[in-house]
Amino acid sequence: MKFLRSTGALAAAAAALLSQNASAVNVAGDGVGEVAIAPYYTVRDGWQTLINLTNTSPDPIVVKVRFHEALNSRDVLDFNVALSGYDVFIGRLVDSDNGPRFIGEDSADSNGRITCTIPSSVVLNSQTNNISNRNTTGQLMSTAGFSGGNPSSNDTGPVGVDRLREGYVEFVVMGRTIGTKDSSYVAQDPTGVINVGNAIENHDCRALDGAFGPGSRAEVVGGVYGVDETVAAIDDQATTGSDTIRQILATARQFGEPINALKYNFRLVNPARGTEAGGAASVWGNFYNSGVADAPMDAANIAATLADVDCVVTRGDQREAANANLWQPGGALALDTAFAAVANAVSCPNLVTRQFSNGFLEPSLNDAFPPEANWWDDSLNQAVSVQPDATYTNVAGGLRGIDAMSATIMRSAINNEWANVDDGDTRGVSTDWIVTMPTKSFYVDRGAGVQFGIPLPIAAGGGFAGSRGRPEADLGQPGPGVNVATVARPLMVAYPPFQNPFNGATPNEARACNEVEFSVFDRAEQAIGQAAAGGPVVSPAPPPDVFVAQLCYESNVITFDGVSALGFRGLGTGFPTGLNRLLANYPSGPQNTVQTTGLPAPNNDNGWVSMNLTANSLGFQSATLPLDPTAFGGNGQALSAMDGLPVIGFLLKLRNRNDATQNYASAADHGYGRSLTP
Repeated sequence: MKFLRSTGALAAAAAALLSQNASAVNVAGDGVGEVAIAPYYTVRDGWQTLINLTNTSPDPIVVKVRFHEALNSRDVLDFNVALSGYDVFIGRLVDSDNGPRFIGEDSADSNGRITCTIPSSVVLNSQTNNISNRNTTGQLMSTAGFSGGNPSSNDTGPVGVDRLREGYVEFVVMGRTIGTKDSSYVAQDPTGVINVGNAIENHDCRALDGAFGPGSRAEVVGGVYGVDETVAAIDDQATTGSDTIRQILATARQFGEPINALKYNFRLVNPARGTEAGGAASVWGNFYNSGVADAPMDAANIAATLADVDCVVTRGDQREAANANLWQPGGALALDTAFAAVANAVSCPNLVTRQFSNGFLEPSLNDAFPPEANWWDDSLNQAVSVQPDATYTNVAGGLRGIDAMSATIMRSAINNEWANVDDGDTRGVSTDWIVTMPTKSFYVDRGAGVQFGIPLPIAAGGGFAGSRGRPEADLGQPGPGVNVATVARPLMVAYPPFQNPFNGATPNEARACNEVEFSVFDRAEQAIGQAAAGGPVVSPAPPPDVFVAQLCYESNVITFDGVSALGFRGLGTGFPTGLNRLLANYPSGPQNTVQTTGLPAPNNDNGWVSMNLTANSLGFQSATLPLDPTAFGGNGQALSAMDGLPVIGFLLKLRNRNDATQNYASAADHGYGRSLTP
């Protein structure tokens, strides 16, 4: 069903293994897909972050670009990129007194035009697309997503611009269309509908701003989302209303479903130190599958979809139980009989939405459809398919797409190397681990209930099962005998596998921590707490020490012995600055680093670490994602749970000779363990 999918015997074998849910989301083994996430960006201490986004297909696509801050994944900058066939979009993130700025640095075509963003102001000073009109100042990030006077924006964490200076980036393909480069191109057809594919191919940023601009349902229902909306009313307004209402529908109806076409690379660069490191992002294939036959995207197909009154734009609204079926794509029944309850869904078979409030909140990682996950299990040497349990949502259809995304990256352990060598000015080596949990906010964010509108079920016996912090009377569904008016933020709990909701007595203490354990080894398999190798020991000897700690944020920077490759120096003088305080020893108090000094000499300046993500010595809820054991499984076994946390990341190693002409850095992906419960 997906464009660019492999063919032949290998594809047939894979289809046989995944016959139950062949369209479910999966980590893309070949590095090209529909969703990409760069695990970390930073502008601290002179660092810049470079992005390189490539459309590997001949068809125009539109990609949502969203920067998340590290603390709680709140949006700090998002826009769309309209990539023509085989197009590339590049840019860099740099610091300023007012916070990070994104500067587009795309190459111009033979006509002097660059790739369009939506809004075009991200890369242009006006809608006139000429390289001489490039926005060289850049687009400033915003604190609006986490600061303000209402619970939907203020998450109790810090509210200053320093919070913007590190985080991660996600990219989601919204859909694909067709278009041609044409010197006689005109923006609109005689009815006033913008030809979006041609606008993308001809880099017509003015037309694209109009195609994805304001209008649509905010005007249909007076700006109230998720209330008293019916398909008939929407279509009636779309037919008889203003051009702006009809335009967003006309835009969405020109797109087929997203395709596996996205390749993304990121680089961390520090010009003052003469260092650069980076790699490929984590990529997911088959993220959104409408179940509608993937008809050729040609002129006849575009004309048919434009006339399809059953295709409506329902993105950007809260997913209330009353209208949640509108979110599901129209071919749900054909895709999977498990979703027969939403087979009457009418949403367009893509993720296209307007770049205007509240539409710009979508798409998100919660849009994985169907909410099922595939991956290749190396220990079983076969494909494994799972469906998360529906206990924690009452959305129509019973499941959340975000849980499927989490399942693809649920890991029980992280394994990687470390080095911390200090020989004066001649051979300094330091290491940082980056550990990012890109789905975490959907489980712990007390304000995300307003943004994403996923209420909790009724607790057994009445009362609340918990809350993602919806601020008014719908903080979950109250059980019998509960007076909503007397319940303010009741029973703040996190969804599993996370152990704590995001909260704090003061802004600087706001966090959502999960317990983890570290086992530290040198390169001679010796561990902290073991006797030095070289002879027998008296028995019973103590086991190696295991250090209990916590991962508290969405993007976590872990240092070794207080020395950071990223350059955050001086634990006693404010290290790390800002929000990079991302690891805490428990229960002794805040700590920022893994101590390796207890390793036996002389080989105690390098080695490897295993981080256990299933730790629960302190009695939190288990770090476990519940699965539906009746749905799928591996090796003929039903699976009821996956232990650990949904994590991605890498290590950054810096060799610092105190000379920018001789310094260098490198990056290496983490290795992982998995734990599946029958």
